[in-house]
Amino acid sequence: MIYTIIYLLMNKNTAAPGEVIPVSDFMTTNVLTANENQSASYVCKLMCNRKVGSVVILKNTKESKASSTKKTGTIVGIVTERDYLYLLGFSDMTNVNIPISEIMSKPLITIRKFASINDAISTMQAKNIRRLPVVDNTGKMIGIITDKDILRAIMINQSLAMSLLADPTLLVDQHSLFGRYTSNSWIRDICHTKL
Repeated sequence: MIYTIIYLLMNKNTAAPGEVIPVSDFMTTNVLTANENQSASYVCKLMCNRKVGSVVILKNTKESKASSTKKTGTIVGIVTERDYLYLLGFSDMTNVNIPISEIMSKPLITIRKFASINDAISTMQAKNIRRLPVVDNTGKMIGIITDKDILRAIMINQSLAMSLLADPTLLVDQHSLFGRYTSNSWIRDICHTKL
């Protein structure tokens, strides 16, 4: 134990700040969830009413309750604003009463609570996502980290911001950290026309 502390003190300046800040320090713990058998329409209204951009979907169990903020149950997917965009724009499905499990993103990509902010950024960039449910060692969801949470971490920790700017693999363009679509670029990508 004492050797670990000495090692950390001696090497505290060698690791980039983002590599030592765990995602659990900046994650959101109040995660909105829904049951996999609830309708796409219901979950969309839930997102609008709660003013959130995503809902984590839980496996259907008898004790599951709708719109619960409790993180009990097995997580099986996530539904985001992007999923609804694809449903409306790229699908022949017009039935909004289909189960949410039909449009949710799966398999669910998660991150461990002790993973670093840099790990979260790298995962989001590689998978082209903006939200990562945070799980403990047993796989139980304990929160979610989003691009907004990471921005907050960067704003609070200037040394983290400097380390990210020095890393040529991160933050190289508008698509790197904050998802694929920023400003009006999503309109160009979906419409395939000149604006």
